[in-house]
Order: sequence, then C-alpha cells, then structure tokens
Amino acid sequence: MKKGTKTGIFGIILTMLLLTQFSFGEDDQITFTIDPNNPIYVAKAPDSKYTRMKVTPVFTDDDLQKENKDDQLLYDWSISEGSIVILDPASSIAKLFVTNNTPIGDYSSTLNLEASSYLNTPSTIPEVVATGSVSVVFKVSLFEIESQAESNWVEDYARGKLGVAEKVRLWIKPEDTKGTWSLTGGGTLTKKDNNEYFTAPNSAATCVVTFTGTNGTTKVSKTFTVVTPDGKYNVKILERISYPKGRIGAAAKVRVMVEPADVSFNKIFTKETSVDPIKNKGYFFTYEKPHPTRGWARLGTRKGFHNSYIDSFGSKVDGLSKPWEDGSFTWPIELLWKLPTTQSHLAFPSHQSFFITKDGTLTVTKFGYTAVRGTNEVITRVSED
Repeated sequence: MKKGTKTGIFGIILTMLLLTQFSFGEDDQITFTIDPNNPIYVAKAPDSKYTRMKVTPVFTDDDLQKENKDDQLLYDWSISEGSIVILDPASSIAKLFVTNNTPIGDYSSTLNLEASSYLNTPSTIPEVVATGSVSVVFKVSLFEIESQAESNWVEDYARGKLGVAEKVRLWIKPEDTKGTWSLTGGGTLTKKDNNEYFTAPNSAATCVVTFTGTNGTTKVSKTFTVVTPDGKYNVKILERISYPKGRIGAAAKVRVMVEPADVSFNKIFTKETSVDPIKNKGYFFTYEKPHPTRGWARLGTRKGFHNSYIDSFGSKVDGLSKPWEDGSFTWPIELLWKLPTTQSHLAFPSHQSFFITKDGTLTVTKFGYTAVRGTNEVITRVSED
C-alpha cells in the first residue's frame, strides 16, 4: 500500500464480543441480550462519552419479567473494568461507553446486575430477587480514513487539497471494517475492484467524505479542499533561441507551471487567446497580425512537469524588414483553462510586448522575463524583470 494519511478527526473502532452468550444469576433467573452483538465501530467525537453497547436483562420468571416491563424493579449495575463505563447504573438497561482518552487495546469486563423489589416484602428495604452477570470484550483501535491521490507526481499522495476533477482512492482502517461511504459538497464517489474513489468536482469546493459503520452508529470523515488555478504561475527558461548574425529576432522557450503546484491539474486543458495587437507605435504602428495560437492542450502530467505547458515567446523574422525604426506593440494574451466538459475560464493574463530600435535590436517581454537580441549577436539574452 502506498502512502496514506490519518484523518484530522480520529476515531476508534469498538468491537464488542460476547464471551459468554448467557450468564445466569440466582436460580438461573436472568439472561442478557446485547445490542448490537456484532462488531460495531465508534468514531471519536469532541465529547467524551459514547453510548455504544446496550445490555438488556431478560427474567425467566414470568412475574419478575412483568415487574421488569412495568419498571417496578430496582437495578444496580456494576462493571469490573474501569475503562468501560455505565451511563446510568440504576437504569433498567445498561448503556456502556468508553471515554475519549481510552488507549488502544482489548478490555475484558464482567457486567453485573443485582435486581431488587419491594413487592412481597413488608420491609422498607428492597429485597434482592435476582442477580446475573455477563462478560464482554471491548477491542479499541484507531478508526480512520486514508487516501491516495491518483496523481502521484505531487509528493503528498495523501493530501486533503485537490485540483478540480482530481481523483483519489479511499480506504478505511482497519481494512476489514464494513460500512458505507457518503459525500457532501460536490464531486462523485465510485467503486471499482473493491476500491472506493472520490473524484473532485469541476469547480472550487469543500467536500466531505464520510464512512459510516454497518450499524449506523459510527461516522468518520475526511475533508477535501478543491481548488482551481489561482492566477499565478512559475516560469523556467528552457532555451535561448539563436539566429544568424545580421537577422533580426529575439525569443525564448519556456516551461510555464500553472499554480498552485501542490495539487494536480492533470484533467485541465489550456489555450492562449488569439488577439489583435494594441498600443501600436512607430515601426509597428500599422502592424495588424494577431497572436498565433494553438488548440486546447492538456497540461503536463509527468513528475516534475505536472501542471505545465511549453511556450515560445518572441519573434518570427517574417515581416520585420528594414528600414527599422523605434516602435512597439502588445498582444493582450490571456491563458484560458477548461475541463473536457466545462466552459473555459481565465487562468491568468500572459501579455506579450515587442520593442524595436533603429539598429534592429529586438526586445520581447512575457511572464516577467525579457528576451533581447541585437543583429550582431547570435543567442538571445534572457533576464527576469
């Protein structure tokens, strides 16, 4: 199993095993039923009490059983194990719980009942009419949801922060715990090959996945924060483009990572807009060529290149003929993102500006970088603004 994480809400799995199905008291007059008598699972909550076991006495004597049903008996429950507590020792039904700080381990206890009655006795002191005991075992261990993001190129496989449409495998610990999964906040839950998967929604959201034990009393949850591209990016220079001496041109090849980088956007496609030039001056005053654009392309998914795409910003020598003079223009480009089934959204502006001088020196700016080259140079010089 790959890396997983514990939920921020710890839980316990409480498995109660009846060691003695029936233990009898005086004259074999009491038997006990336990609800539930199958393993049950209890998630820890902010309070310290968890009523998870109900033990009900059943009197084999019809008269005593009638008194029991009519609530005419007095009950005195006691237990041998201090970690297991009786909610109300004087109740007709023993309700047992363990406290929030109960350590992991097995707890074997003997639950005792002494039943008394005022009937058929002239005394003001009730008469003990039946006693009995039953042995139980509480198995206390951690109860938690673990998860593993399908996109394992982000180092934190078990993170609670996801990109839109990101997929996560879920499982419960202990792994043999039986129960059902539920979801609030958006996204989908699917089952495949005995595994449960959560797919994040197509928009920012807070989603809560909950596992409920088979008896319905146990709930443990894990929260996922789903994010979209946050308008930021990180750029790495891959290549400084070269040109023959005497030719005009300046360009660089870069890798652009869409942030945040601590999630995966492996389902996202991006495209730059095709826009006409603005702010035309001097040499470029009549320049009308729109920004060339590619079609929708999926962001990178390889480790170290996730959430990224390759872009070359700069000039193509076509059309930049002599005589040169000072001038400039800007393409007000925007990067768009979308999922296969959604409309496009703005990721961030990626404006690109050009500046030329009389001697043919070309300067291009984009992503906070400047590419410069004169006609007597070969390799474009690139610097961060």
